[in-house]
Amino acid sequence: MPIKWRSRSPESVLAEWKHLVEDLGAQEIGVLDDSANIRVKRLEELAHALIENKLNHVPWIFVNGIRANLASKELLGLLKQAGLKRTAFGVESGDPEILRSIDKKVDHDTIRQAFKNAKEVGLETIAFMIIGLPGETRETMQRTIDFAIELDPVIANFSMMTPYPGTKVYEIVKRQGRFLINDWEDYVFFEQKARYEMGEMTAELVEEMYRKAYRQFYLRPSPIIRRVKTKDFWLNLPRNIRIAANTFVPKKEKTGLRRAVEAEGAI
Repeated sequence: MPIKWRSRSPESVLAEWKHLVEDLGAQEIGVLDDSANIRVKRLEELAHALIENKLNHVPWIFVNGIRANLASKELLGLLKQAGLKRTAFGVESGDPEILRSIDKKVDHDTIRQAFKNAKEVGLETIAFMIIGLPGETRETMQRTIDFAIELDPVIANFSMMTPYPGTKVYEIVKRQGRFLINDWEDYVFFEQKARYEMGEMTAELVEEMYRKAYRQFYLRPSPIIRRVKTKDFWLNLPRNIRIAANTFVPKKEKTGLRRAVEAEGAI
C-alpha cells in the first residue's frame, strides 16, 4: 500500500501565520510537522513568504524535527533568515547496526552533517534519542549516549522505547520478549519506566542506561553553563529541580506491576 503525504500550500500556512502574529500577538511559534522538509521547494517558498511579509521577527521552532538527509546548509540558512530559531532531528541510536535494524534509512554521517549545517548557520539543535530498542545491549545504548555527546545539541531528549500496539516493535516484543504493560495508562510517555524486556535487555538495565544518558550528557560543563545563562532556567527553577530529581535519581522497581504481568499476562 503506497504511503501518501498531503501538505498544505505555503499560502495557507502563511495566512495562519499572519493570524498568529498579527491578531493573537504570538511571541514564538512551534511547528509540529516532522515532515516539513520532505518537499524542499515548498518549505523554501514558505520561508521567502515569511521574509517578504515581514513575519520573520517572531522566532519559531521545529518542535518534532525535520529530515536530516534533506537539511542542507542552504535550506537551513534560508529558514534562519525566515525566523527559525531551533530545529530537532530524530537521531534514535548511536549504534550503526541498531539504526539499520529499525530501517532508519539515514546514516550517522548524514546526521552529523545535518547538525553541522544547523550550527554553522546559527540554529539551536535538539536530538531525539531512543534507549532500549529491540536487540540493544549495554554497549549499544552507551554508543547512543556517546553519539549524543559528540553531536552536542542544545537539548538531547532521551526516551525509552515504547512498543505501541500496531507497530513493528510491538509485534517483535510479542514474539520474542515480554511486555511490562498491564493497562493503557502504562503507555504514558513521561513515566520514565521500561515497557518491555527482551533477551538480556532487562527493564532495570534500560532504566539504568536511560538515567545514565541524562547524567552523562547534561552534567558536563558546557551544557550546565549554557543552561544557567538562560533566563528560562531561573524562571522555572523549581520545575527544573523537580525534573532533574525525577530523571537522575533511580526509582524503586515496581514489582507489583511485574508480578501482575507475570500472573495475568499483558495486553
